[in-house]
Amino acid sequence: MNRLLCCVLIGVVFGLRANARADVVINEFVYDDGSTDDREFVELYNNGLSPAGIGGWTLGGQDQVGPNSTVTITAGATINPGGFYVIGRTGVPNVNQIVTAAGAAGFWENDSETLELRNAGVLQDAVVYESNKGNTYQNNGGHGVLPADVAAQVGPGIWGNNQSVDLPGTPLLSSASLARYVDGRDTNNNGRDFGFRTSTPGAPNSPVTVTQYTPPDISSTPVGTELPNFAYCFTAPHVIDPSIADAYNPNPIPHAPSSANRAIVVGDSTSDGGNGVSASQTFATSQSKFDLYTYFDTRPLPTTATNATVPTNQLPGSEMTIYGIGGIDGLAGLTDIGGHVGVPDTANGTTGVAWVYEKVGLPNPNNPMGPGNLPSEMLYLVDAKDGGDAGLGGTRPIAWNVLASIDLSNFSSNWFHLGINIDALGNGVAQFGNQFFNFVTAQQAGAFSVAYYNNIDSFSVPDRMSIARPATFAAVPEPTTAVLGLLLAGSLSICRPRRNKSEICR
Repeated sequence: MNRLLCCVLIGVVFGLRANARADVVINEFVYDDGSTDDREFVELYNNGLSPAGIGGWTLGGQDQVGPNSTVTITAGATINPGGFYVIGRTGVPNVNQIVTAAGAAGFWENDSETLELRNAGVLQDAVVYESNKGNTYQNNGGHGVLPADVAAQVGPGIWGNNQSVDLPGTPLLSSASLARYVDGRDTNNNGRDFGFRTSTPGAPNSPVTVTQYTPPDISSTPVGTELPNFAYCFTAPHVIDPSIADAYNPNPIPHAPSSANRAIVVGDSTSDGGNGVSASQTFATSQSKFDLYTYFDTRPLPTTATNATVPTNQLPGSEMTIYGIGGIDGLAGLTDIGGHVGVPDTANGTTGVAWVYEKVGLPNPNNPMGPGNLPSEMLYLVDAKDGGDAGLGGTRPIAWNVLASIDLSNFSSNWFHLGINIDALGNGVAQFGNQFFNFVTAQQAGAFSVAYYNNIDSFSVPDRMSIARPATFAAVPEPTTAVLGLLLAGSLSICRPRRNKSEICR
């Protein structure tokens, strides 16, 4: 063997050995669920080609107060290639090693924290969650100053606040977790790698991958049915008859152009605040698409609708609706892209590309601290990238790029054709009615995600639900063969514009 070939082979061997530490990664976790956090777990995944011995490794973390509880992995524990190892509470599905509660908050704290997987003190993988808490991404957050090895693993961390609810029965499942879109894929950027996903401890995170999200056929589904195959924070998506008000549909609206008297609604009908949901189907690459009819209620909020986050009722009430390709935070934290909501720093954990509707009410003339004298009804196309502050003028740099803005106050309440289509190279086209917007994104994976936030003070608007409109959408049907032929022949208009009205494109 010549010297050059020998050096090459040695280099390959040492390169494989050096990279072996990254073979086992933190793949999925739940840190905050309902009640006593009895569904917490951390799932490890072996991304390598050979069994990985993890006995004696530690799983711990820290915040600005100091180190948190640490688990030492059982001696002799091994993960086969493509296999999982679950450290969690009693009753969690497929748990390999049981941990007990560390205080009322559970084992992993419900705040800005790190999760650190170490072998003899050497970091193997790390995650930061709730990185929105603090003034900068890494050096002054709620987790404190990060060690250099951790900072190199996490990027901006996972922005936003996430919580799941307890699903009934045994084993102890929760409605959602934070998980890698693709098992084991690690770009050292938590915001790109992780999303709000259906909980699957000890099983693949992405059993179904798609390049287009298509809403389920609900034409014969009973009204009030909870839709499966969604991760959610408080309430799963439900089927409604748009023309009939009920617990999930706050006020009657027309049927969608495509629906058989059915639509899907996302919101938390039981309380104020936000609710995020994310489809269990995964976009494993940047190639991704959704195409919907969605209803936007453009009626101005009344002056009596005040901001629920400001107890002195100084700011106007608002609503926020998001449809995106990427991720969402479970609590659907507020945005303030236009600077009208009055929230200086935002916790919204959206990642990827999304349509964001910010509807802000007219300030009460008796409240001089209102942010302006005009209501705002803006639809924004944003690239939220790997997450970050979505507030104009916040103390942290805004991380989102606003790609397009549409003033919906110029449109009547109606159903609108809304979509986003991204190809394998990250080239995208977004659609609103008959308007199209081109963009380029670095997004690598994600899911179809929807969020709604009702920031209207319960006490100032007792009938707030009569003026609210949670995220409401329906499928766009495939054109029939005859219609498709006419479209291809150029003899049929696909839009019906009406001056100062919404445009319904088919």
